[in-house]
Amino acid sequence: MPAAGLEAELALIGAMTIDQARAAWRKVFASDPPPAFSKDLLARAIAFHAQSKALAGLTAPTARLLRTLMKPGVDLTITQLARSLPMSWAKQEEQLDIG
Repeated sequence: MPAAGLEAELALIGAMTIDQARAAWRKVFASDPPPAFSKDLLARAIAFHAQSKALAGLTAPTARLLRTLMKPGVDLTITQLARSLPMSWAKQEEQLDIG
């Protein structure tokens, strides 16, 4: 999807009502949305899905990390989590201007 198409889709997602966001969730994730999710949280998840689909998805290390974190009983400390992140994330963090 071209960048303009993605931007337009994200704008539509941002303008959705809560009912529209719930309907979009059902279409995108093929399940009912969690009842406690706000319109903003629904929209963020739907927008993330649209972005990852348009931009070729997650890298293999990131997908592995997320699968690991989803397993019951996984309880990582921040240090353990940081050590498990792909090196590309560390390089991106170095490029951020924090402060």
